[in-house]
This record gives sequence, structure tokens and C-alpha cells, in this order.
Amino acid sequence: MGSDCKFDGRNRTFAPDGFEPISDFRLEVGSVFAGASAPAVPRSSPDEPPGSTAPYANGIFVLDGDSTLWSPSDFGYPEATWAEHAWAVVARKLARLVVQQPTDDRSARIRERRLREHAVERLSAIGTPMRLMERYSGLIDRELHIAPGPVGALAYLGSLPAIQFEADFLDFDSDCQTGTVTGMLGAPAPLEAAPSEVRAKSALRRTAPLDE
Repeated sequence: MGSDCKFDGRNRTFAPDGFEPISDFRLEVGSVFAGASAPAVPRSSPDEPPGSTAPYANGIFVLDGDSTLWSPSDFGYPEATWAEHAWAVVARKLARLVVQQPTDDRSARIRERRLREHAVERLSAIGTPMRLMERYSGLIDRELHIAPGPVGALAYLGSLPAIQFEADFLDFDSDCQTGTVTGMLGAPAPLEAAPSEVRAKSALRRTAPLDE
């Protein structure tokens, strides 16, 4: 993903939790493929379809609560459930935080907050998002570049008027930039509003600024 990509909720003023876009979206695959989407626009309600071709999330899914979703073993993780995986990751991160040496007051403040989250709050603050998934979809329809002489999948993508981007972001702790992403590129599909049962689950996620 491009260096300017960002999950753009703006404390729910731009989009509700679980329905935010990836603003300034750009995807690059080495030197053989690159493309971008239109600028993201606000999405005030999950009942509204996205107003831009930028990738938007379409709800928050509880990974352990739906057998049709990904399991830890799909990605080679040894834990049987996402709750167990979250606990293991939090424990490893706590061990690293304990020996970390801050270089200034800001770093010390961030370290103290993270120590509190990892050591005391555990699965409630850090582990809960790691048991959830957001599914993003949008179109790559700008600044398309495919290396000369494409064959196979690249030749097919180059024949499309726009390229559908689908990606599942799961197992995520955005503060410490850990997580898993899987997805696909293909022919365009219509953009839709989220179903009501998915909208209801999106109240599960809460985020905090890095400096809080």
C-alpha cells in the first residue's frame, strides 16, 4: 500500500467506526503494477453506500463468532482461536515494552500508556481489536500502471475498465502496527451499504489517539 494511505475515521466525524475509508489509497506490486482510487469523501451513516471509489470498510466482524471467516491456522498461527492468538501477541509485546528504553518525554508517555494497556487491561484494550476483522472494498481506477508485456493475471487486470480491490484487515493493533491482511484484485462489483447485522457489530471497536 502507498505511503500516504490512512484509515480515515477522524474520531467518527468522517465515517463511523467500521465504515471508514482508506484515504489517499494506492496499491503497488513491485515495479509491475500500481494504481490508485479517487479521494475519499465522508460517509455519515452505514446505511449510505460509499460516495467514492476509495476502499471503504463495510462493518466489523467478530472472527471467533463466525465459522465462515478466517481462523488462525489459515495464516500459520499456532493458536486455536483468535482470542488465544491475541493473548499470545499481547504477552510478547509486553515483554518487549518492559525492556524498552524511552529516549524523550513523549516516548516515555506513550510507553507508560502501552504498558498499562498490555499489562492491566490486556484483551479489553489491545486484544479486542485483534479478534475483529474489517472487510474493505473499492476500485482502482486512477494512475494505473502495468509493466510492458503483461501476461496472465496482469494482462487480465490491464483489460478491465477499473479493478476491484477487496481486502480483509484482521488481527490488528494499529498503534503497534501488527496484523494480517489478505485480499484480491478482479473485475468490478457494485458498491453496497452494509447489512444491519454487520452495522450492529461495529460498536465493538473503540480506538484511542497515540498520545492519550
